[in-house]
This record gives sequence, structure tokens and C-alpha cells, in this order.
Amino acid sequence: MKIAIKVCGVTDSANVGRIAALKPDYFGVILVESSPRFVSDIGVVKAIHSSCGESQLVAVVKDPDTKLLSVICSLKCFSAVQIHGIKYRESAEYVKAHSTSLQVWQVISVGKEATIDEVIDYKSADKVVFDGESPGSGIPFNWRVLSQQNISIPFLIAGGIGPENSRAVVEMFKKHENFEGLDINSRVESSPGIKNSSLVADVMVAVGRMV
Repeated sequence: MKIAIKVCGVTDSANVGRIAALKPDYFGVILVESSPRFVSDIGVVKAIHSSCGESQLVAVVKDPDTKLLSVICSLKCFSAVQIHGIKYRESAEYVKAHSTSLQVWQVISVGKEATIDEVIDYKSADKVVFDGESPGSGIPFNWRVLSQQNISIPFLIAGGIGPENSRAVVEMFKKHENFEGLDINSRVESSPGIKNSSLVADVMVAVGRMV
């Protein structure tokens, strides 16, 4: 199986251009003010989009207001909106009502226990991203909490994934028919928002995307 790779938290178009040569499936642009990887300038978003090659761009938001969602829907830069926070349902409904092309990805923070069917919104989620309780911290969650569960929607695993553990995550989830791949961020950085192409390449090699 081909393991999808999302490189999240990009902030610089030149850096994205270098990483795009490795052909990840997605780049994530974080539109959350509290994040050290926050991108506030629409011009920067457009430049990143122009530099991302064949990769698709994902808008990463947390409890967004309708103004931000309206901008995302109108930009024509993104293929998906990845939504964190308790306002997932209303945000997803807004995106679905105002865009025919954007997917909606639901982020689920995994603690010590996870009852997946109770938290996935099957009516509005096109994909799920499972992350730790502190997204962007570089701290992995206990993947085994999920490994034996039936997850009947396409999903990615995030949270502290880098060259040293990416293969282990793939081995744990590769038998799940809806497992799509990995969402990598802080473990492949030179500094917040700037990705190290060698580390991204190491992940690609580890999961069989490159030799």
C-alpha cells in the first residue's frame, strides 16, 4: 500500500518548494493564532500554494469563525479543511454548505482511552486525523489505544512522528483497511514552520515511499 504523507505546519513558500520535490501528498497550513506555525497572510498562503507542486494544501483550523471559513472556501488554494476543537460540527456544516470541492477532516485528540464511534462525526467527516492531546508538541500518543479498533473512515495518524518511529506506526496500522498514512510536523523541522528536507526524506524512505 502507498502510505500518504502530510507535512503540516509549513510557513515558507521556498521551503515548501524544496519539500515538494519529495512529493508528499499534502501540506498543512496552520491558521490558528496560538500556533508557532501560524500563517496570517493570505499572500503567503497563495505563495505556498504556488510552490506545493502536485501536493494538495490543507487548511488547519481550530474553532474557526465564519469569516475565516469564508476566506478558506473562497481562496481556491485548499483541497481540505482540517478542523480541531469543539465547534467541529458547525464548522463542518458551514464548509459543506459553502464549498463543493473542500473535504472536511475531523481531528480527534486521543488520550489514554478512545471510543472512536462516539466521537467521529460520520455525517460530515471525509477523513479523520488522530493526534495527541497537545498537537504540535512533538509528543506521540499511545497508538495502541487505536490499533485494535475498527475505524470505518479514512484516517491519518499524527503526533510526534519522525524518522525514528514512522515505520513503527505504519506497521501497527497497515492492516487497517482505512489507514491512509502519517501527518508529520515538529519532528521534521529545522525550526518552527521550516521543514528539514533530509528528515522528511528519511520518513519517506522509512515508510517505503522512497529508496
